[in-house]
Amino acid sequence: GRDDAARKASQSQLWLRDGMMMGIRILSYLQESGQSLTELLSQVPDFSTVTADVELNASPSVVLRQLSEGESRGGEGVLIGRENGSLLIRPTKHGRALKILAEASTVEIAKDLCEQAQQKIKRHALDFAKGKE
Repeated sequence: GRDDAARKASQSQLWLRDGMMMGIRILSYLQESGQSLTELLSQVPDFSTVTADVELNASPSVVLRQLSEGESRGGEGVLIGRENGSLLIRPTKHGRALKILAEASTVEIAKDLCEQAQQKIKRHALDFAKGKE
């Protein structure tokens, strides 16, 4: 399938999917590098996330397919990279909505990206509904 490479990476890099292993890996890195946790954290770039759910009258899979044209498909969703941030759009567990996760350097930019994605999703859903009439 599409996620074979991710599954292989996950198997060989336990610390990516297990919190305790991640902690051990970080402690090991701190010891090897001689850095303090504060010094390491100062190297992590700031970013903010904003999430939203968009209820749909259309099929989430159809809307996702339209959104994914020219973008990266990532597992169950679509990953959309922008110059000022990124969006992950995926179906919700209950199935008649899409969840948006926007990441950017500031909350304001993340909110803006999220709002733009909401508008685009609603347009695609409306276009789909009109096409069915």
